[in-house]
Amino acid sequence: MKKRKLLILIFALSLSINYQLSTTNCSASPFSQDHWSTRTAGMGNTFTGVADDAGTIWFNPAGTGRLELPQVMYNSLFPYISRENVTYYNAQSLALVFPYDKEFAWGLAWNEFGVKNNYKENTLILNMSAKLNAIVPLAINDLYLGLNLKGLFYTPNQTGKDLFDSLTDGTSTNDVFGADAGILYKVNRNMRLGMAVLNLNRPAVYVFDELARIPVESRLGASYDITKTPVQEFLGINKITPAFDLVRKNDKWSSNVGAEAYFFNNLFALRGGVNSDEATAGLSIEAIRAGNYDINLNYSFIYSYGLDSHDRLNMISIRLTRKPSTEKHEASSKEEKISPYTFGPDDGIEIITRNHDEFSGKFTVDPYGKIFMSLTGEILVEGLTKDELTDKLKQEIGKFVQDPNVQVTIDKYRSKVVYILGEVRTPGRYPIEGDSIELREAIANAGFPTGLAATWRVYIIQPRPYRPTYKIVNLYDILYRGKMANNVMVTPGQIIYVPMTILGKLATTMSYLLDPFFKTRSLATPLSTPKPLVDETQTTITNR
Repeated sequence: MKKRKLLILIFALSLSINYQLSTTNCSASPFSQDHWSTRTAGMGNTFTGVADDAGTIWFNPAGTGRLELPQVMYNSLFPYISRENVTYYNAQSLALVFPYDKEFAWGLAWNEFGVKNNYKENTLILNMSAKLNAIVPLAINDLYLGLNLKGLFYTPNQTGKDLFDSLTDGTSTNDVFGADAGILYKVNRNMRLGMAVLNLNRPAVYVFDELARIPVESRLGASYDITKTPVQEFLGINKITPAFDLVRKNDKWSSNVGAEAYFFNNLFALRGGVNSDEATAGLSIEAIRAGNYDINLNYSFIYSYGLDSHDRLNMISIRLTRKPSTEKHEASSKEEKISPYTFGPDDGIEIITRNHDEFSGKFTVDPYGKIFMSLTGEILVEGLTKDELTDKLKQEIGKFVQDPNVQVTIDKYRSKVVYILGEVRTPGRYPIEGDSIELREAIANAGFPTGLAATWRVYIIQPRPYRPTYKIVNLYDILYRGKMANNVMVTPGQIIYVPMTILGKLATTMSYLLDPFFKTRSLATPLSTPKPLVDETQTTITNR
């Protein structure tokens, strides 16, 4: 099955390459600016196989299909050129993506490129993408198709416009339409392959006195997410994604290489990339997490090989992502929180039967899940709730007493525990008063995290004989930002581990290394004669 999937993708990529090889070179290349996404620019324009935010519209139209949340992105390019008498230019872009049911998505994008005192290029894009098996039942899973329909609007200055009108007799227009297509294939949980063909129909526009065709651009890309290595966990890195793109444009092949790394539960990211035209670097910060919205700020630095050493290009962007509502999750959490407690070994139970002390008393559930009453004998209580045990006792005692009035209370919670370890005030073994407990409540019972706790990556571990499983939760968001969507339920037997920050580990190591030195100094200090703990004059010894 996997081989068939790969063969289909390779076939699609081959079609893209063959199509590109059949095109001819263009003497001019309008609408060729490709710095539309700040994040992508920071990775050296390597995004065809990454394709996981709204910026994928400009690089691989299929990528919007795998987005799960609505996004809005604005980007702006600010060139800094130190030379005089140089024509300045600027670029800006806006993208919106609206996913639907995790299988379809549509998006809108606008981008503008302007050269001072010459002309402006504007592009409007309508994006549509879908998961293939949502269109064709029983088709390949995790294969996405995407299409862009574009309107290209070229606006020269007055001199260029007069020349344009004289060439076309004023009967034609410099507004044309184009199309892009893309494929994205998720090979496995970590690896993605992508292909895109931009400007499929090679739209033609007049640039002053020359008719120019916008060149077809073929892009082949791959990316791989590296996660959960020991080094990453030590450094607080959530994910490292190296990526590679092979691009053919104007009958020239070029390769783009880039990578990005996310730190501290995606609160901060660093990027870098290189291609045949430039070297780039970038960073992003999760600026605000308010309510159901996340706001990311991105910056990228672009060093173009064709510019002087003092010249540079800068890009900034803001991205707004709407998170799903947590109301449903909080409601389900409350239901789980108030779920009735079921008895188990070592639990303490108090039974009161009105007017019948012989059927009353305090009992401890034995290792076999039973309690013993002198008249009724052994009664299995393990797995029963308080109400279920009350009904069962009424039946058993009813054999001796007519219509007994039985009341059951939980005297001691002992059978269900969770283990809270690491950087909390009082680590240890904690009984819980239910079949589950909220993470926030469990951490509160342990006295909350210490100042050295890495609260952005707390581990919930499910012990198993051979392969324990775990999930990573951002406790900081729960405790200090009120994001209850991450407030998972912890079940009996699970381990909550709060790791130490890197600075905390360094401080602990330094303390360990310097401790013998301070002990040596304390031993060298003269000691005063200690006072006896017991007054010997008042001590008596009894001889037998």
